[in-house]
Amino acid sequence: MLSVDSTISDIYAQNFKGLCKAFAVNMDGARYCKKGTKLLKRLDKRYYLGCGDIKNVLIENIEVYSRKRQKALILAESNVDNFCVRHFRTSKKYSGTKALNVGYSQREKVIVNILTA
Repeated sequence: MLSVDSTISDIYAQNFKGLCKAFAVNMDGARYCKKGTKLLKRLDKRYYLGCGDIKNVLIENIEVYSRKRQKALILAESNVDNFCVRHFRTSKKYSGTKALNVGYSQREKVIVNILTA
């Protein structure tokens, strides 16, 4: 969910199953785009204070398997309000990969209900 300047809101998604190369859900405000394509520069004060605007998102019944160990399966580094994932499953293969990494978001506004595989 790429939001830097505009709002993404009122999203409902359900019943996803598959393999991911990077993140199952990515809300990083385009911080890690390839050189020359970045929408948000490191010098922009929003890089660290939060950018984007993602509101009222519910994702249910997601089963994700990672191809490799990574930062997290759900990355929340945008301004997020009322983001909820219910019934999240993953494989034990990369048990060191966290389900959720809340970098620049307020933790209390991001909820993930994890089920053990």
